[in-house]
Amino acid sequence: MGLLVALEGIDNVGKSSATRTLASRLRERGYLVTALSEFGTDAVGRAVRDFVDPRYRRAFATLSDPRRIVLCNRYLHTAIIYQAQGTGVAIEGMRERLRALCGETFRPADLVLLFEASVETALRRGGGNIRDRPFPEAAARSFRELSLGGRTVIIDAEASQEDVAAACLRAILDHARPVTRVSVPALALAQRRSHHAREVLFVPQAASTLYLQRKPTYPEGVYRIAGGGVEAEETPLEALVREFEEEAGLSPGRANCRLLTTLVYNAEVDENAFVSYLYEVRLGPGQEIPPTHAADGSFVSWRGFSPRELPAAAAKLRAAGGWRSGWGGFRAAAVDAFERWQDRTGFPGPLPRRGGIDRRAGSLRSR
Repeated sequence: MGLLVALEGIDNVGKSSATRTLASRLRERGYLVTALSEFGTDAVGRAVRDFVDPRYRRAFATLSDPRRIVLCNRYLHTAIIYQAQGTGVAIEGMRERLRALCGETFRPADLVLLFEASVETALRRGGGNIRDRPFPEAAARSFRELSLGGRTVIIDAEASQEDVAAACLRAILDHARPVTRVSVPALALAQRRSHHAREVLFVPQAASTLYLQRKPTYPEGVYRIAGGGVEAEETPLEALVREFEEEAGLSPGRANCRLLTTLVYNAEVDENAFVSYLYEVRLGPGQEIPPTHAADGSFVSWRGFSPRELPAAAAKLRAAGGWRSGWGGFRAAAVDAFERWQDRTGFPGPLPRRGGIDRRAGSLRSR
């Protein structure tokens, strides 16, 4: 799944500037970014219209892609707090009222970036829309107190715009699925893009043994990561389960499938980029990878490798001659990425998304 990020806080503390900067920097790293910005201070009508606006539903529907990050400049916290302040309804009551009005669109953010700065700072930066001090002061207290689930990271909005953007970027990259940009021979990439827009790659693992495949078109002794295409209506995880059953004859438990990174193989980040979702699959008790070829001839055999043997396997892929040199470079990049990401986080399960407040040094402040 992708990541829904809300940038929250009182007016004139740098949320809009940070949203623009983050969208640009995340796209440079290979993410697909949707930025939404609509919430204001004029209470219930505008906020509810925004919630039921089809743009939000369309944006949330794209979160099935692990590369997708949706940035909301003002979201649920702002809508609930500002409406409660403006109407005299208690915050808890306003939250339930919005939940009933908005239905499935009432989706808490995975990550909240809470911008904290003094009212004096907001006024100094041009806060003409702050008409009285009690309102933003009360709102600031409510932002710190209101919890809607997910993870909250406090951003020191007193810092420079560059420091604020850097702090926000670190927080998002800590929570987003990793994306790896790779370069491969143009011919191989052009051929792949003519077949599928997306694929899953997977490395079965038992103890310290990692399994790669040899395809019939590859020379003896040259092995690559197994994989297959993601069909139009599938999520990457659904495709992984299907392909694993087809290639290994085994049903992997979803808790034993870990997405390591998303490989983006073209120079431009767009919806049509060719991407590979790279998974590590821990074999369950009694599960064994079949050593011989598939009945349909799609591959010749599996072979177990130790982690130390992966660089040599990638080198053999790159050294494959003739037309295989392009394909070898393509697959070698995946082997390199697997080696690089395999030991980054604990297994099994996805990257952690815990509730609560992050307490960090530098421009991330604890409460």
